[in-house]
Amino acid sequence: MTSGREWHTATLLHSGRVLVAGDDGGPSDLNDPLSGGWHRTGAMHVDRVRHTATLLPSGRVLVAGGITSHGFSFSATRIAELYQPNTGSWVRTGSMALPRDDFQAVLLPTGKVLVAGGSYQGQAQSAAELYDPATGTWSPTGSMTEGRWGFVAILLPDGRVLAAGVHGHLVVDRIHDDVWPKLLHPYPFARRGRSRGGRGQPGV
Repeated sequence: MTSGREWHTATLLHSGRVLVAGDDGGPSDLNDPLSGGWHRTGAMHVDRVRHTATLLPSGRVLVAGGITSHGFSFSATRIAELYQPNTGSWVRTGSMALPRDDFQAVLLPTGKVLVAGGSYQGQAQSAAELYDPATGTWSPTGSMTEGRWGFVAILLPDGRVLAAGVHGHLVVDRIHDDVWPKLLHPYPFARRGRSRGGRGQPGV
C-alpha cells in the first residue's frame, strides 16, 4: 500500500481492483492484481476506522459509520459516503440514525444494505437500519434480540441474515444466533441455538 493502515477495509471492485479505505487521513488506495501495483485514489470526506464497506450492484462502494478523531478525542459517527470508481471520488450520502462502530453490513438481494449492532459510547447496540441506494436514505428495521459488537453476519441462501456471536464490555461471555424472519419487514429477531462458555471464553 502507499501508506500504513490498520482497522481499514478492503473491497473487491467490479473492475477486479481492490479499494482500501480508512486509517490514513488522506487518499484511499487501489490495488491492481494484474500489475501488483498500488496507487492512490480519492480521499473520504471523513477519515475513519472500524467502519464497513459494501460493494453495491451499481459498482459504487458504501462506507458507513466507524470511529473518527476530533483532535485528541474519538467518537463513533453516523456519516456514510459512496466511492465512485468511474471518477475515483467520494460523495456524501444519507447518514445513519445511530452512530456506530465495529458493526456489520450485509448487501441484501433487494440491493439494499442492512447494518446492525456495533458499539456507541461503550455500549453494545441492537438496532438495525436499511440503506436504499436508490434514494440514498436509511430506514429503521427490526432490532436484534440483544446488543452486540465484534460479531459476524452473513446472508443465507433463503434471503435471511444470520448474526452470530456477541462481544460486549470487552468480555465474550456467550454466543447465540439471531435470524431475521423477513428482511423487508421490521419484524423482531428470532433466536436460534445457544451455547455458553465461561466468562472470557467463547461458547462451544
